[in-house]
Amino acid sequence: MDLRVQTENSQNLSPHHAAVAMRPILGIPGLRASSWHILNDQSINLSLATPIVKLSVVSSQFTITLKNVKFHKTCALRGVGGGASFGPGLLSIDVSGDPQQLSNLLSNIGFSRLNGLLKLIGAISSLPGSYSPIFLCPGRPDSIDSFTGAALALNAGAALGLEGGIGVVLFFDPHAFSNLLFQVAAMGAFGTFGGIVEAGIFAANVKAFAFIAGLDYCTNVSLGIQEVLYTVHRVSATA
Repeated sequence: MDLRVQTENSQNLSPHHAAVAMRPILGIPGLRASSWHILNDQSINLSLATPIVKLSVVSSQFTITLKNVKFHKTCALRGVGGGASFGPGLLSIDVSGDPQQLSNLLSNIGFSRLNGLLKLIGAISSLPGSYSPIFLCPGRPDSIDSFTGAALALNAGAALGLEGGIGVVLFFDPHAFSNLLFQVAAMGAFGTFGGIVEAGIFAANVKAFAFIAGLDYCTNVSLGIQEVLYTVHRVSATA
C-alpha cells in the first residue's frame, strides 16, 4: 500500500494529535507516538491457492520510508516474509501491491530487457492510503531500532481489480518468532488457554505498531484476511 503523510503542517491531522485522540480508545498505559512518520510504503504480494479450500500461501516484500520530524532524517526499511490468506478467490494465483514495487522486482530477477513494459508498470500512479500514528509500546525507545527485527502484518480486505483493505502492523523482537511457533503448538496441546498465554507472551515482545488502510492494484477477485510474518532491516538513512 502507498501510505502518505496527511499534511504535516496541519495540526488537526498530525500524528501527535491523532495519537492523543486514539490513546484512550486503545487503553494501554504508557503508549506514545514516535517521532518517526511514514512517508510512503510500497509492497508486492504473491498468493498461491492450496488444496485446502479458501487457504492460500503468500510471499511478500515491502519498502517503507520513514522521516524523523525532530531531527529531519529519513530512513528506509526493507521487509521480506511469507504467510497465509484465508477467504474465497476467483483465481488460484494473485499478484497485488504497488506497480513501482512490481517493476523493481521484475528488474531484479532478470526481466530488465523488458524496459518498455517495466517503464509502463512503474508509471502507474500509486493509489491513496492512510495510517495511524506509529505507536511505541511502554518502555520502548523512540529509535529506528524499534521498527527493525521482525514484523507481523494482519489485514482484511476485498479485491476486484483494486484491493481495499485495513489492518495493523506489529513490530517486535526477533526472538518472538519462536513464541509464535510455540503459540501454534500450545493452542493444539492446551486449547484456548494455551493460546491466550502465548498470545500474551508475544504481545510483551511488541515494540511498536501502526494501523493502516488503503488501496492496492490486484489481479484477483477475492475477499478475506491475510497475515504475513516479515524480517525487517534498515537499508538506508540520510541526514
